[in-house]
Order: sequence, then structure tokens, then C-alpha cells
Amino acid sequence: MNDYPTRLVPSRHSPLFLRLREVADRVAMGASTILAWEKKGMFPKAVRLSPGKRVWLASDVERWVHRLAADLDEINPKDIEEKQLNKASSRPTE
Repeated sequence: MNDYPTRLVPSRHSPLFLRLREVADRVAMGASTILAWEKKGMFPKAVRLSPGKRVWLASDVERWVHRLAADLDEINPKDIEEKQLNKASSRPTE
């Protein structure tokens, strides 16, 4: 009988690795966007398990999602709309 758990449950003591498609599902983004953002430093860096295998720590991805959500909460859509209207109304007319 196998002594290993059939399903890993993330905890402080057991890091969980996610494959690219799992990360894409969790963050609702395409794989190419994730890779591009990782390259630009806008997304957590992957861990290289071997030359052809990259994974992300679930905790890094979760932290990134929470940080992004907090940043979005700070942005008030009304403020953006007002700025766009003010910018449009300040343009000279011909």
C-alpha cells in the first residue's frame, strides 16, 4: 500500500506546485500571458524542476492574486471615468 497521500492539501509546511495550465485556471489568464508577465516581472517566477519542467508555488500565485485584488479595490472606476471625461473636455476644438 502507498503511504503517500493521493491528494496534496496546501499548508504552511507542505508547498504545493502548480503546472502552467493549473496556474492559468486559477488566475483566469492564458498561458502565454502568464509567461509574458513572468518575463516582465509582473507575475511570480516559476521554479525550474528540470530544463523542460517549470512549476509555480501555489502560495506565490495566491499571494499575487490577493495583491492584484487589493490593487483593484483601490481603483475606483468612477475616478477613472471622471479623468477620461475631464481629459476629453479639455481638448481644443477645431
